[in-house]
Amino acid sequence: MSWALLLNPKVWLALALAAFLSASHLTAYRAGKSVVRADFDAYRAAQAEQRIFADRARTLATTQALNDAHDETNAADAAAADADDARERLRARLATVLAKQQPTARPGPSQQGGDPLDVLANVLNRHDDALQRVAEYADRLKIAGLACERISDGLEAVK
Repeated sequence: MSWALLLNPKVWLALALAAFLSASHLTAYRAGKSVVRADFDAYRAAQAEQRIFADRARTLATTQALNDAHDETNAADAAAADADDARERLRARLATVLAKQQPTARPGPSQQGGDPLDVLANVLNRHDDALQRVAEYADRLKIAGLACERISDGLEAVK
């Protein structure tokens, strides 16, 4: 009976059909796998391109913020130089006014009384340099803080 089954053309046709379907499914599987692999490779390439773009945008934002801070520092330095010139002119004018005043016994820095111009000159001489240094330091801190904020905002905007 088993020999009769092997001689039956329907069995051979069924085996041939099974082999054909297996081969066609294997081909389709491989083609699908290559399409999925190509799609995944394209996705990875797009992700890498987006990372590069984001890095460039972050670098550009950081560079722009640093350039702005540098410009603001230069403007603050120029304003400080102008203030220093005005201070020197005020000191010179005050010295001229004090020189024109009639010579009197002027009290020392810790003594009470005296001319208000002498008191003003004394206060200016004692505190002006220190106040200028504090103002320059405060300007630089403000500029640095604003630059940090701009860089942080630029990094958050790129995300």
